[in-house]
Amino acid sequence: PISFFYKELMEVYPDAKVLLNVRDPAKWYESVRGSILRLMNTLNKWPCTWFSSLVGMRETLSLVQALSKPIPTCSTMGLGMFDVVSDSKEKAIKFYAEHVEEVKKHVPEHKLLVWEVKEGWGPLCKFLGVPEPSTPFPRVNDTAEMMQTRRKILILSWTVIVIFPLLLAILGIFLFVYYVIL
Repeated sequence: PISFFYKELMEVYPDAKVLLNVRDPAKWYESVRGSILRLMNTLNKWPCTWFSSLVGMRETLSLVQALSKPIPTCSTMGLGMFDVVSDSKEKAIKFYAEHVEEVKKHVPEHKLLVWEVKEGWGPLCKFLGVPEPSTPFPRVNDTAEMMQTRRKILILSWTVIVIFPLLLAILGIFLFVYYVIL
């Protein structure tokens, strides 16, 4: 979501270069819908809300949600990223295309690299004027990784917020009956 604030970042850092990470719009939609949106929807439901508050994650999650709500100036649909992806694939693809075109129009050519992750280090390092690392280009934040994180948080949330307290209550009742009533 921070990518929607590129104009503000360019004002603060006028000499900065801008990296416009592009991909097939339909794949972008499927990725957002199946990963970060699904994860955020899960984290905004009970018992995950209580668990995230307990472990100090609530403010970070609220920030991600808040950054995804604003309607970019390029959007003709009047929706933020999560809302447009939740609405429909067609609208999400249009939203994505409008954002890409606006960035291309707004950022001076010499400061902009339109780049796909599958291109790897080469174009990125050349644009930044740095040597290519010898390590392979990282592949992170994929849908499978996000869903694994979602599953772990769900399991932890249910365990810490529901199952563990329930077991303690049952144990307490058992001990009460055993020591007090019997």
